[in-house]
Amino acid sequence: MALKLRKVDYTKRTASLDLLITGRWFDAKEAYRINFVSRVVKRARLLDESTKLAERICEYPQSSLRTDKEACIRGLGLTLEEGLRLENTLWNTNLSLPDTLDGPKAFIAKRKFVPTQEV
Repeated sequence: MALKLRKVDYTKRTASLDLLITGRWFDAKEAYRINFVSRVVKRARLLDESTKLAERICEYPQSSLRTDKEACIRGLGLTLEEGLRLENTLWNTNLSLPDTLDGPKAFIAKRKFVPTQEV
């Protein structure tokens, strides 16, 4: 995790500084190339693709998504040891929630996981 985060952090800082200092505009291809966006779709498909993505995200336990997002944001610039400690600390906050145990049980039982969304 830490190595990936350092690369993302460096890449985004470099691109951000370039845009900040030069004030130049960039198109979707460049936004994708410099990791400002994770995917590019045609304008005609934008609403459909955004809706599909939102629905997919809603299928996951929101408590886990929040802690994953927090680990990514707070983990930027940390060493591997610090990043792993942060991930562990955040993961432990979800241990008392039903989705934390039901997700792996659903996977093992080969059934669809439906999160309770309890937080």
